[in-house]
Amino acid sequence: MTSKLVVEILTLVVIFVTMVFVIMYWAETQQMKAEMVNQTKISFQNIKSQNMPLVDLQLEVVMASFPPAQFKDPFVYHLFLVNKGNGPAFKIITQRFINPKENKQKIAVHEPPNRKLNAFTKKTSMLGVGEKTEIYREGSTSYEHMKIVVSYLDHFGEMHKSVFQGARDGIEILDYPHLENFYTKEEIEVKQ
Repeated sequence: MTSKLVVEILTLVVIFVTMVFVIMYWAETQQMKAEMVNQTKISFQNIKSQNMPLVDLQLEVVMASFPPAQFKDPFVYHLFLVNKGNGPAFKIITQRFINPKENKQKIAVHEPPNRKLNAFTKKTSMLGVGEKTEIYREGSTSYEHMKIVVSYLDHFGEMHKSVFQGARDGIEILDYPHLENFYTKEEIEVKQ
């Protein structure tokens, strides 16, 4: 009877040791699975960043030597969209909003404009890598403040949005959420 008890105890020990090794193996495979999922996400992010469009807005001033027929003033500027990214941008919507509460000092110092600025919405179907397209031509001498929102889709169907602000003397980028990943928290707080 003692040999039977020893065999049962040894069997239990072997089963227990086997169970410990199986649990350790399972835990290790779960870690490997998590790492593989993480590597896949990183690879996908790299592919996305290599194909991400970056649509910029440019204001180019044209000082004509003679006034164009449709404008009474020689001061004209063009608004252009430029894709500075690595992938095409699709379904681009550009919206301009006029903020009458801003730039009051500039407006007061300069002579009255030949015409006020109007809000607008322009749609562009696609903008390839390095392409530039004119979206608006303005012949106003107004110093009214404008806010311009450019929304577009990338190749993966993800929506991007850039916000610009300024007046006829220049436009600057106000907000581009995807760029915040490249800033530290302190730089973002200073920016705001």
